[in-house]
Amino acid sequence: FKNNLIDPSNRLWSWNHNHTNCCHWYGVLCHNLTSHLLQLHLNTSYYAFEYDYDGNYDFDWEAYRRWSFGGEISPCLADLKHLNYLDLSGNRFLGEGMSIPSFLGTMTSLTHLDLSLTGFNGKIPPQIGNLSKLRYLDLSDNYFEGMAIPSFLCAMTSLTHLDLSHTGFMGKIPSQIGNLSNLLYLDLGFNNLFAENVEWVSSMWKLEYL
Repeated sequence: FKNNLIDPSNRLWSWNHNHTNCCHWYGVLCHNLTSHLLQLHLNTSYYAFEYDYDGNYDFDWEAYRRWSFGGEISPCLADLKHLNYLDLSGNRFLGEGMSIPSFLGTMTSLTHLDLSLTGFNGKIPPQIGNLSKLRYLDLSDNYFEGMAIPSFLCAMTSLTHLDLSHTGFMGKIPSQIGNLSNLLYLDLGFNNLFAENVEWVSSMWKLEYL
């Protein structure tokens, strides 16, 4: 997995054969008893590179490029059968315009998936709908321009957190959104959605925990 990443700041220096216990590697969290690898925290705090210069917003792109991960997300990630938490947010992987890897849909132990601010484009692979245990899904600040909100997202009934803001979604708010009865948080902001289908209004009343 490391070999497919671009790591300009060498954050993954501990990921080598001299450190044989991967539970001590950067960004890795393991189970205390079984040592199964449970969580990967490989995010970059994108907003840490914003600053206010005499009242004017700016962004330090050079510092961001020197710190964030790039490259490709290797399919070998799917070999981590016990992984339940994956945060890759705030990075820029090879080829802005690259689609979310479909193999992520085979990682059925995941309960937390954060791919926000990663520059993904194209369609959301329907395999993501296979993540039936997923409770937290953040796809915000990507580029799904002109795409309707996929209906399979409305079938992921374990979700408690769903962020689809700033993604360029278009079309109707799906009436099936009421199926997400466990939602505590929902953000559809800054998209090109319209609500002429009144079905979604009555459907929203089902979201009693929102």
